[in-house]
Amino acid sequence: MLKFLSAKASPQKWRRFVHSSAQTRTLDGDRLQAKSLKKICKILTSSPTADVSEVLQKSKVEASPKLVEEVLMRFENAGMQAYRFFEWAGKQQDYAHSVEAYHIIIDSLGKIQQYGLMWTVVNLMKIKGVLTKETFAIIMRRYARAKKIEEAVYTFDTMEKFGVLPDLEAFNSLLSALCKCKKVRKAQEVFDLMKVRQ
Repeated sequence: MLKFLSAKASPQKWRRFVHSSAQTRTLDGDRLQAKSLKKICKILTSSPTADVSEVLQKSKVEASPKLVEEVLMRFENAGMQAYRFFEWAGKQQDYAHSVEAYHIIIDSLGKIQQYGLMWTVVNLMKIKGVLTKETFAIIMRRYARAKKIEEAVYTFDTMEKFGVLPDLEAFNSLLSALCKCKKVRKAQEVFDLMKVRQ
């Protein structure tokens, strides 16, 4: 219901009115997002992977960074369902993936060892100019957990090709990923190798 305030109202009343209107808009937005989230979750849990994009398109749900991040977090262990949703969202008008959304889907794809698609997302981030050191840290952790040590080291070595400086912070991310996966000897080898390079 629309509320109107007299032009002669005091500044204090105007401030209360504006604050109240803003709260109403926020509540309406939250309700709409909750409804959209519920609809998307139902689609992703009940639709075959091949049909997800088509069903989502028919749903008329509008993608927003907050909504997409929430869905991806809820379905981070759903593998290709999450990726199909990510793909669909990326094609929606007036929407662009947040860095957080990219990172969630990269981690999700790494969990199911879909490394080709994982690097496809990395290349997309490069095109968009949103790659960060954390992007590569996530990939290094995923490779290390899968016991793919050479791939983890390669990820560090390839950072510069993607325009991201492989600095001390990134190097520490690599060593941490190796140590957490009980590859301490390999971490020592990598550390020694880097000392020789310098």
